Amino acid sequence: MGTDIRRKRGKGALIIKNRFVTVIATGGYVGFLPWAPGTWGSLLGCLLFLPLSLLPLPLQGVVILILIAVGIWVSGSAEEILGEKDAPAIVIDEIAGMLLTYFTLPAAMLPMLTGFFFFSCFRYF
Repeated sequence: MGTDIRRKRGKGALIIKNRFVTVIATGGYVGFLPWAPGTWGSLLGCLLFLPLSLLPLPLQGVVILILIAVGIWVSGSAEEILGEKDAPAIVIDEIAGMLLTYFTLPAAMLPMLTGFFFFSCFRYF
């Protein structure tokens, strides 16, 4: 009986971990939107930059580095969960990339639009 409980507990923990990984890797399931998931992920990165821009610059850098580190971990796990290498639904790289693009820029319309445009153009290279 004890073994059965441990097995069930292990499965429950795995389900929770898989959900956590999927939520983070897909940007809160934004990556599952039907068309252009990378663009939606980039837009989410723009929105996340607005509150992040209120933090002091060094703290912004720390948050972005943590997001990049977490993104690397969840991306690999999400590929296994989704069963596809570089699955389009995984948009954490777009989110982190947008935050890195905006790092040190003011949270104003022109820099944000320019950053979004150039990030969208260059993310395929």
